[in-house]
Amino acid sequence: MKKFVLGILTVFAWIFEILFGIGAVLSVILAIMSLIPNIQTSILKQISSTNNVSGIIFITFCALLLSALMCIAICWSINSIRLVIENINDDVYFDRSNLNLLRSTLVGLSIFTISDFIESCLMAIARYNLKGRTTLNLDFSNAVYSLIILGIIYVIYLVFKNGLKLQEESNKII
Repeated sequence: MKKFVLGILTVFAWIFEILFGIGAVLSVILAIMSLIPNIQTSILKQISSTNNVSGIIFITFCALLLSALMCIAICWSINSIRLVIENINDDVYFDRSNLNLLRSTLVGLSIFTISDFIESCLMAIARYNLKGRTTLNLDFSNAVYSLIILGIIYVIYLVFKNGLKLQEESNKII
């Protein structure tokens, strides 16, 4: 049963890695396309705005690049988690490689969380500029969820770190 569940998790991880990789490529392509004058005009027509045109285009460009960075960070984290799953499938639990993979996952999720926070700020500024400066509405719910997931992964990291320490002490005794 364990091998079956871990196999399914590995397949899902591969699928998500591919999807987020495609998302990163598309975000970069869209960011580059947002710099083309004809597409800039089309963007401005869609939002019916003439105020602060260069700011809106800049925010669009930055948001798309941040989206690409977020996709790359999630892809990196999922890859690390998939490798941990494969190690556990091979009955390798408290090993230095798993600890490094969990650390890599924490770095990727941290990059994602910071990028998500910055993108939320950029989008709030864009909405503020487009709505004629009513109120600045900041939504950080995604960042809160990301921080919760970061906390969970950190606890798992600490468990693996202490398990590795116990494993090394046990190996010294034997």
